[in-house]
Amino acid sequence: MSVVVGSAPRERESSSSRWGSPPLYRLALALLVLLVYGQTAQFEFLKYDDNEYITENPHVLAGLSPDSVRWAFTPSGYAANWHPLIWLSLMLDTELFGFWAGGFHLTNVLLHALNSLLVFGLFSRLTNRPARSFMVAALFAVHPLHVESVAWITERKDVLSTLFALLSLNAYVRFVERRQAGFYLGAWFCLLLSLLSKQMFVTLPCIYLLLDFWPLGRLLPDFPTGQSLTSRQAQAFQFKPWRLVGEKVPFAVLSAAFCLVAVWAQSAGKALADWEQLPLLERLDNAVVSYVIYLWQTVWPVNLAVFYPYPPEGRSAWEVGACLLLLLSITGGVLSQTRRRPYLLMGWLWYLITLLPVIGIVQVGEQAHADRYMYFPLIGLALSGTWGLADALEARGGNVRATWLMAGTVLLVTGGLAWMQTRYWRDSITLFQHALQVTDENWLAHATLASALMDVPSPDRLREAECHLRIALEFKPNYATAHYNRALVLSDLGDLSRANVHFREALALKPEHVRARLLLCLNLKRLGLTKELAKERAELDARRDTLPEELRSALDAL
Repeated sequence: MSVVVGSAPRERESSSSRWGSPPLYRLALALLVLLVYGQTAQFEFLKYDDNEYITENPHVLAGLSPDSVRWAFTPSGYAANWHPLIWLSLMLDTELFGFWAGGFHLTNVLLHALNSLLVFGLFSRLTNRPARSFMVAALFAVHPLHVESVAWITERKDVLSTLFALLSLNAYVRFVERRQAGFYLGAWFCLLLSLLSKQMFVTLPCIYLLLDFWPLGRLLPDFPTGQSLTSRQAQAFQFKPWRLVGEKVPFAVLSAAFCLVAVWAQSAGKALADWEQLPLLERLDNAVVSYVIYLWQTVWPVNLAVFYPYPPEGRSAWEVGACLLLLLSITGGVLSQTRRRPYLLMGWLWYLITLLPVIGIVQVGEQAHADRYMYFPLIGLALSGTWGLADALEARGGNVRATWLMAGTVLLVTGGLAWMQTRYWRDSITLFQHALQVTDENWLAHATLASALMDVPSPDRLREAECHLRIALEFKPNYATAHYNRALVLSDLGDLSRANVHFREALALKPEHVRARLLLCLNLKRLGLTKELAKERAELDARRDTLPEELRSALDAL
């Protein structure tokens, strides 16, 4: 039995039934994902986090060995996260594909396809509106904002955690229908698996409540849109908000625990921004503006980049004020339509709430916003937009053919843009060159592009890399990695004295950087600066017991 929304949902869908059926919709979704993302099978690992997660991670490269599995579950703060299921999935890919990057990419594509099917299944079951549900799922499948989550292997976190979150939502709907404890426990367990993949979904208990509001219709009595539950047991629970909230307590406790886990892991990994360097007011200003930026990118998904720098001067007062006014206006508008079009409020709150963990109040990393953060929140906007437009067309007696033509055009445009955006992710040089074309003062793009250029054995490439590193340091003088890489490049180009300046800068910012100190010693030896060499070597000798074997051997050779 399905949960049905609408006074006569089957009749309203009958006019479009000849345009598709659930199996055809599912096939179409799978083909859409394959057409856009199938190209990633030929893509490479990136120099941006893929090295930390995979190519330079001995635990992942060892596959599913007992030691690697033990490491995956050991809280360490590695990569500023604790997500054991991500490590296990990457280890499994190593077992299946070895060092073939395409295999890792295809796993992401498969997970994204499953997520698209689950989105369709969830809303089709809830509303008995397969055509509208297909449109929501198709926008999820091929929206350009989702390229980062699918085409970047490191963002296995997004696609895997969302898979379990959607399974949890589907299990919750079954529980509402049948009132069986097995579905309730299944929803809780799937949320646990989602949080073990990424702590993004600490807000999922709020989404259960939103589903109670619409389409389940369990939250408000005498709702005028004709919601009905087919289960007699579910009817007994209807319109008792305190009991509906009580249902969510075990989920909320789980989410609260993983909030603490996330803060601990990010603190251990030194990924949390300092409150003195980035005060609360600046974070709130950026959060308000970011909500509007995400809205704009949803409807106009062009000039997307892998990294958007945090504005060095912060957000202006007029920008924050205008964005806040827009958000309040939209909120007021959807509230005024609550009884006539409840899906507008539901979708809008879905968007606002699910973005909260990553909106920047607790700032992780140095980005102002990121495409990957919209992977799940975009569902709410797609839902509101699809249902709102469809109702408007129906009210005007819209032609079914014209409606499908409009929907097809939207999917053709978004799919085409997603296909082109995906191509930028084929290698590090292409990706960060594109980022520099569409953003300003992007110090990370300059520095990471330089890192990729350093892998190309060519003096011209080294000089190009040195130029990018110089620009990166102009924008961010305290970037230790850029100082270190610039020192490496200058050393390779034979400019040892300038290289040593940057080795010292890197050590001033990161004294524990033993490789920088060792290479500084090598340069000092080549320059014949024995007194300075003795001082730096003494620093290394003091840390000798903590050095890897290869570095101890290099130290002995000095």
